[in-house]
Amino acid sequence: MGSIRQPTLRKLIAEAANYALDREAPIEPPPAELAPRLIAALPQIGALLESADEEVQIQALTTLARVWQIDPAKVFPVLAKNLHHLRVLYWTRLLAERLPEKHAEDESFIAVLIGYLTQPNSNAGKVAAKALAWCGPAAKAAIPALLDVVNKDPRHAEAALALWRIGRRTEALSGLIAGTKLLFRDELLIAIQSLGEIGPGAAEAGPALLALRTRVHGWADKRLGAAIDNALQKIGSVKIRMPGNEMIAVSPSVWPGAAVQPGDVSQVVPDLNGVQRQIQDPAHDALTIGRGRGGRIYFVDDGDYKKELPVVLRTMGVRQDWDKYAVFVLDATDPKTEGYVSQLRIVTHFALYRLFNAMTSEEFRAFPAQPLPIDELVCGFVAKQREEWNSLPEYVRVREYFGGHRSNRGKEELGFGFMVEDVHYGVYRIWSRAWLSP
Repeated sequence: MGSIRQPTLRKLIAEAANYALDREAPIEPPPAELAPRLIAALPQIGALLESADEEVQIQALTTLARVWQIDPAKVFPVLAKNLHHLRVLYWTRLLAERLPEKHAEDESFIAVLIGYLTQPNSNAGKVAAKALAWCGPAAKAAIPALLDVVNKDPRHAEAALALWRIGRRTEALSGLIAGTKLLFRDELLIAIQSLGEIGPGAAEAGPALLALRTRVHGWADKRLGAAIDNALQKIGSVKIRMPGNEMIAVSPSVWPGAAVQPGDVSQVVPDLNGVQRQIQDPAHDALTIGRGRGGRIYFVDDGDYKKELPVVLRTMGVRQDWDKYAVFVLDATDPKTEGYVSQLRIVTHFALYRLFNAMTSEEFRAFPAQPLPIDELVCGFVAKQREEWNSLPEYVRVREYFGGHRSNRGKEELGFGFMVEDVHYGVYRIWSRAWLSP
């Protein structure tokens, strides 16, 4: 069938698009008598997405959404050419989530999506991976291509989600963890549930889930909080994977039986009378009990910090070669106000025993060693934060948290603070922040 004349095409899509797109309402296929003509006119309908007339663009998009219900394999390439339009991108992502069940096993459609995975970081590649995730196990032919994507970019959230939903492949773990920052709505919920399905093998996802739990507290979708709690329960112990693949055990925020909680990062260490003092922002508050050493420092993530930082820590009196310590993790709910993004509180087993009275003498002697001494943990935290934030899209980087922009480099760069709370017993904090943030 040849091309349709423009007036006839406008009349055709006006008839096919005779309803408004809605996130919740079901999308109906076009009338049977119009379907063949619409499919034949797909290239022309796609061209109308470039129209300066908003009404024409919406009608064309609505028509494509309806034809998607009967032949997504032909519609996807048309949409993929126009994903530079935010409205088209938004609705293509939505259509990928609302794939008709009968097409989830359509080999021709799956083959089309696999073809777009060769452009993994383009909008088309990401939406293709998203659609494959919703196809589920029927898209097993996509596993080699998805593995290639996550091997090149382990933090590719959409490809990781597809890889887990299709083949339960644990190579998806890094991408699912990244997805706790990059995904939204139902995709985010599925990523959380997927981490729970992995179980204890996803221990390193614990800190990301805990951070997400603080962010979703006030969100309207209450399913997310319940899903995070369920995933953490299935995962069990929480660990941080360091750059050298060492797994650092993270202690629970509430230490069983402790009168003074070492995981309460809103308080500084008890003074000699056992009294704690409130701390709001580690960047602006510190208490150091020691003999002329301690205090706090700030630094940016450049230079040879692996060589220089241990020297500084030694000068500050840090028990840097100790490997028996507890780690408590906190992510800010409002980084701009609280002055940090992520924070570790490091409490030696000596401090747990003598300062916080959090364990018996038998527990003190049997306290397990961590795989890294304190100085390497601090350097590892810096490297981990650099890897995490510098690899994310700009819209979720530190600049977004602190309100910086391209003309204000002081707000945009990732920086760090380190504080010695107690130099004698060994209590420390390391946190990431926006360098020179107010």
